Amino acid sequence: MERREILSAPDQPASAPPAAASEASAFFDRRRALLVLGGAMLPTVASAQIAPLFPPLPGITVPRPVTPPVAAPPTIMSNSLGPIDRQKAYFLFFQQTIDVNTMKLLRSDLVALVEGGVTDITLIVSSNGGQVLPVLQMYSLIQALPVKIKTHAQVFVQSAANILFLAGQDRSADTNATFLFHPTQASISGVFNGAQFEDEFRLLNDAKAIMNQIYRDRTKLPDTEINRFEHETVVYDAQAALEHGIIQKVGGFQIPAERMKLVFVE
Repeated sequence: MERREILSAPDQPASAPPAAASEASAFFDRRRALLVLGGAMLPTVASAQIAPLFPPLPGITVPRPVTPPVAAPPTIMSNSLGPIDRQKAYFLFFQQTIDVNTMKLLRSDLVALVEGGVTDITLIVSSNGGQVLPVLQMYSLIQALPVKIKTHAQVFVQSAANILFLAGQDRSADTNATFLFHPTQASISGVFNGAQFEDEFRLLNDAKAIMNQIYRDRTKLPDTEINRFEHETVVYDAQAALEHGIIQKVGGFQIPAERMKLVFVE
């Protein structure tokens, strides 16, 4: 009898004091209430973050606020010249091959300087030449400008670069500068019929005639020398260039220490 009571004792629910059971029940009831309330409030809290602070009145539509578009910052065009000072002497260094793009760069700088009131402009040329048509157009522009452009040769001036150099009113050269002239050439690619090929050949001859006239107008080169350019390469040093009127002065080129601005056309 005593053994049966011992074995059955664990299977029976442990009796707790009435006060302790009541306190535990109240604790679990409060916990369930908090969980239920928290679960019900989560959607409310989430929706409150996107809802207006005061709900709209019935029958009245409240427009949603429109965020004004952010204006893009203005594009600032870079200018190698910087602020133009008409009181300064400007020295433009052209050390590029002559083509459409480099002539546009030079044109932009020259026009900006002239429009800015600069009257002392020197173009320093050191170039292996390039395309004929762009340089002929630049020559015409320089001749038409209301400002006298001076040119100075450094190292070498070759081929079409001679036309750019001869656009200057006052022309000088370093003592080691050389000037190279050679027959005019044209690169033709693609498929041409007979008439088109003749047009290209005519344009080449017209350009050559314009260049020869520039040599006659701007130098003391006799026709015998100019005719040599059509058949062979001719190189003049600074002293020979002086004798033929390509330049008016050898050496003596000096950039002043004050009131000057150096610009590289590139």
